[in-house]
Amino acid sequence: KGPATKHDVAALATGDAERFAAWTVTGRDDTQLLMTVPDTPIRTWLRVLPDTHRSRGVRLYFGSALVPPTPKDGAPARLPPVFRCTMGFHRLYSQVLLDAAARRFGRALPAASTT
Repeated sequence: KGPATKHDVAALATGDAERFAAWTVTGRDDTQLLMTVPDTPIRTWLRVLPDTHRSRGVRLYFGSALVPPTPKDGAPARLPPVFRCTMGFHRLYSQVLLDAAARRFGRALPAASTT
């Protein structure tokens, strides 16, 4: 549907949306949420907590995983080949997203509070 907007992010954060881009919220509480890309092993975890080092700041946490399906026959769980082959890309993509978010939030902070 196109790039996510600030409105999309706000709706996800406030609990007014259960979908965000390709993800569907599968669990949430007051400080965190777990999202899944349906029909894939992709999971994303987000959490926000007060930053004890800044009086008005928050600390954002992010986790990303590829979770293999549980086999019905008791065999060891393994990711489907297409996901095993893209693991390096998954790691790189996650890092690029984190770096972009850090730069964006860093620019939004007053200069005195970035140290």
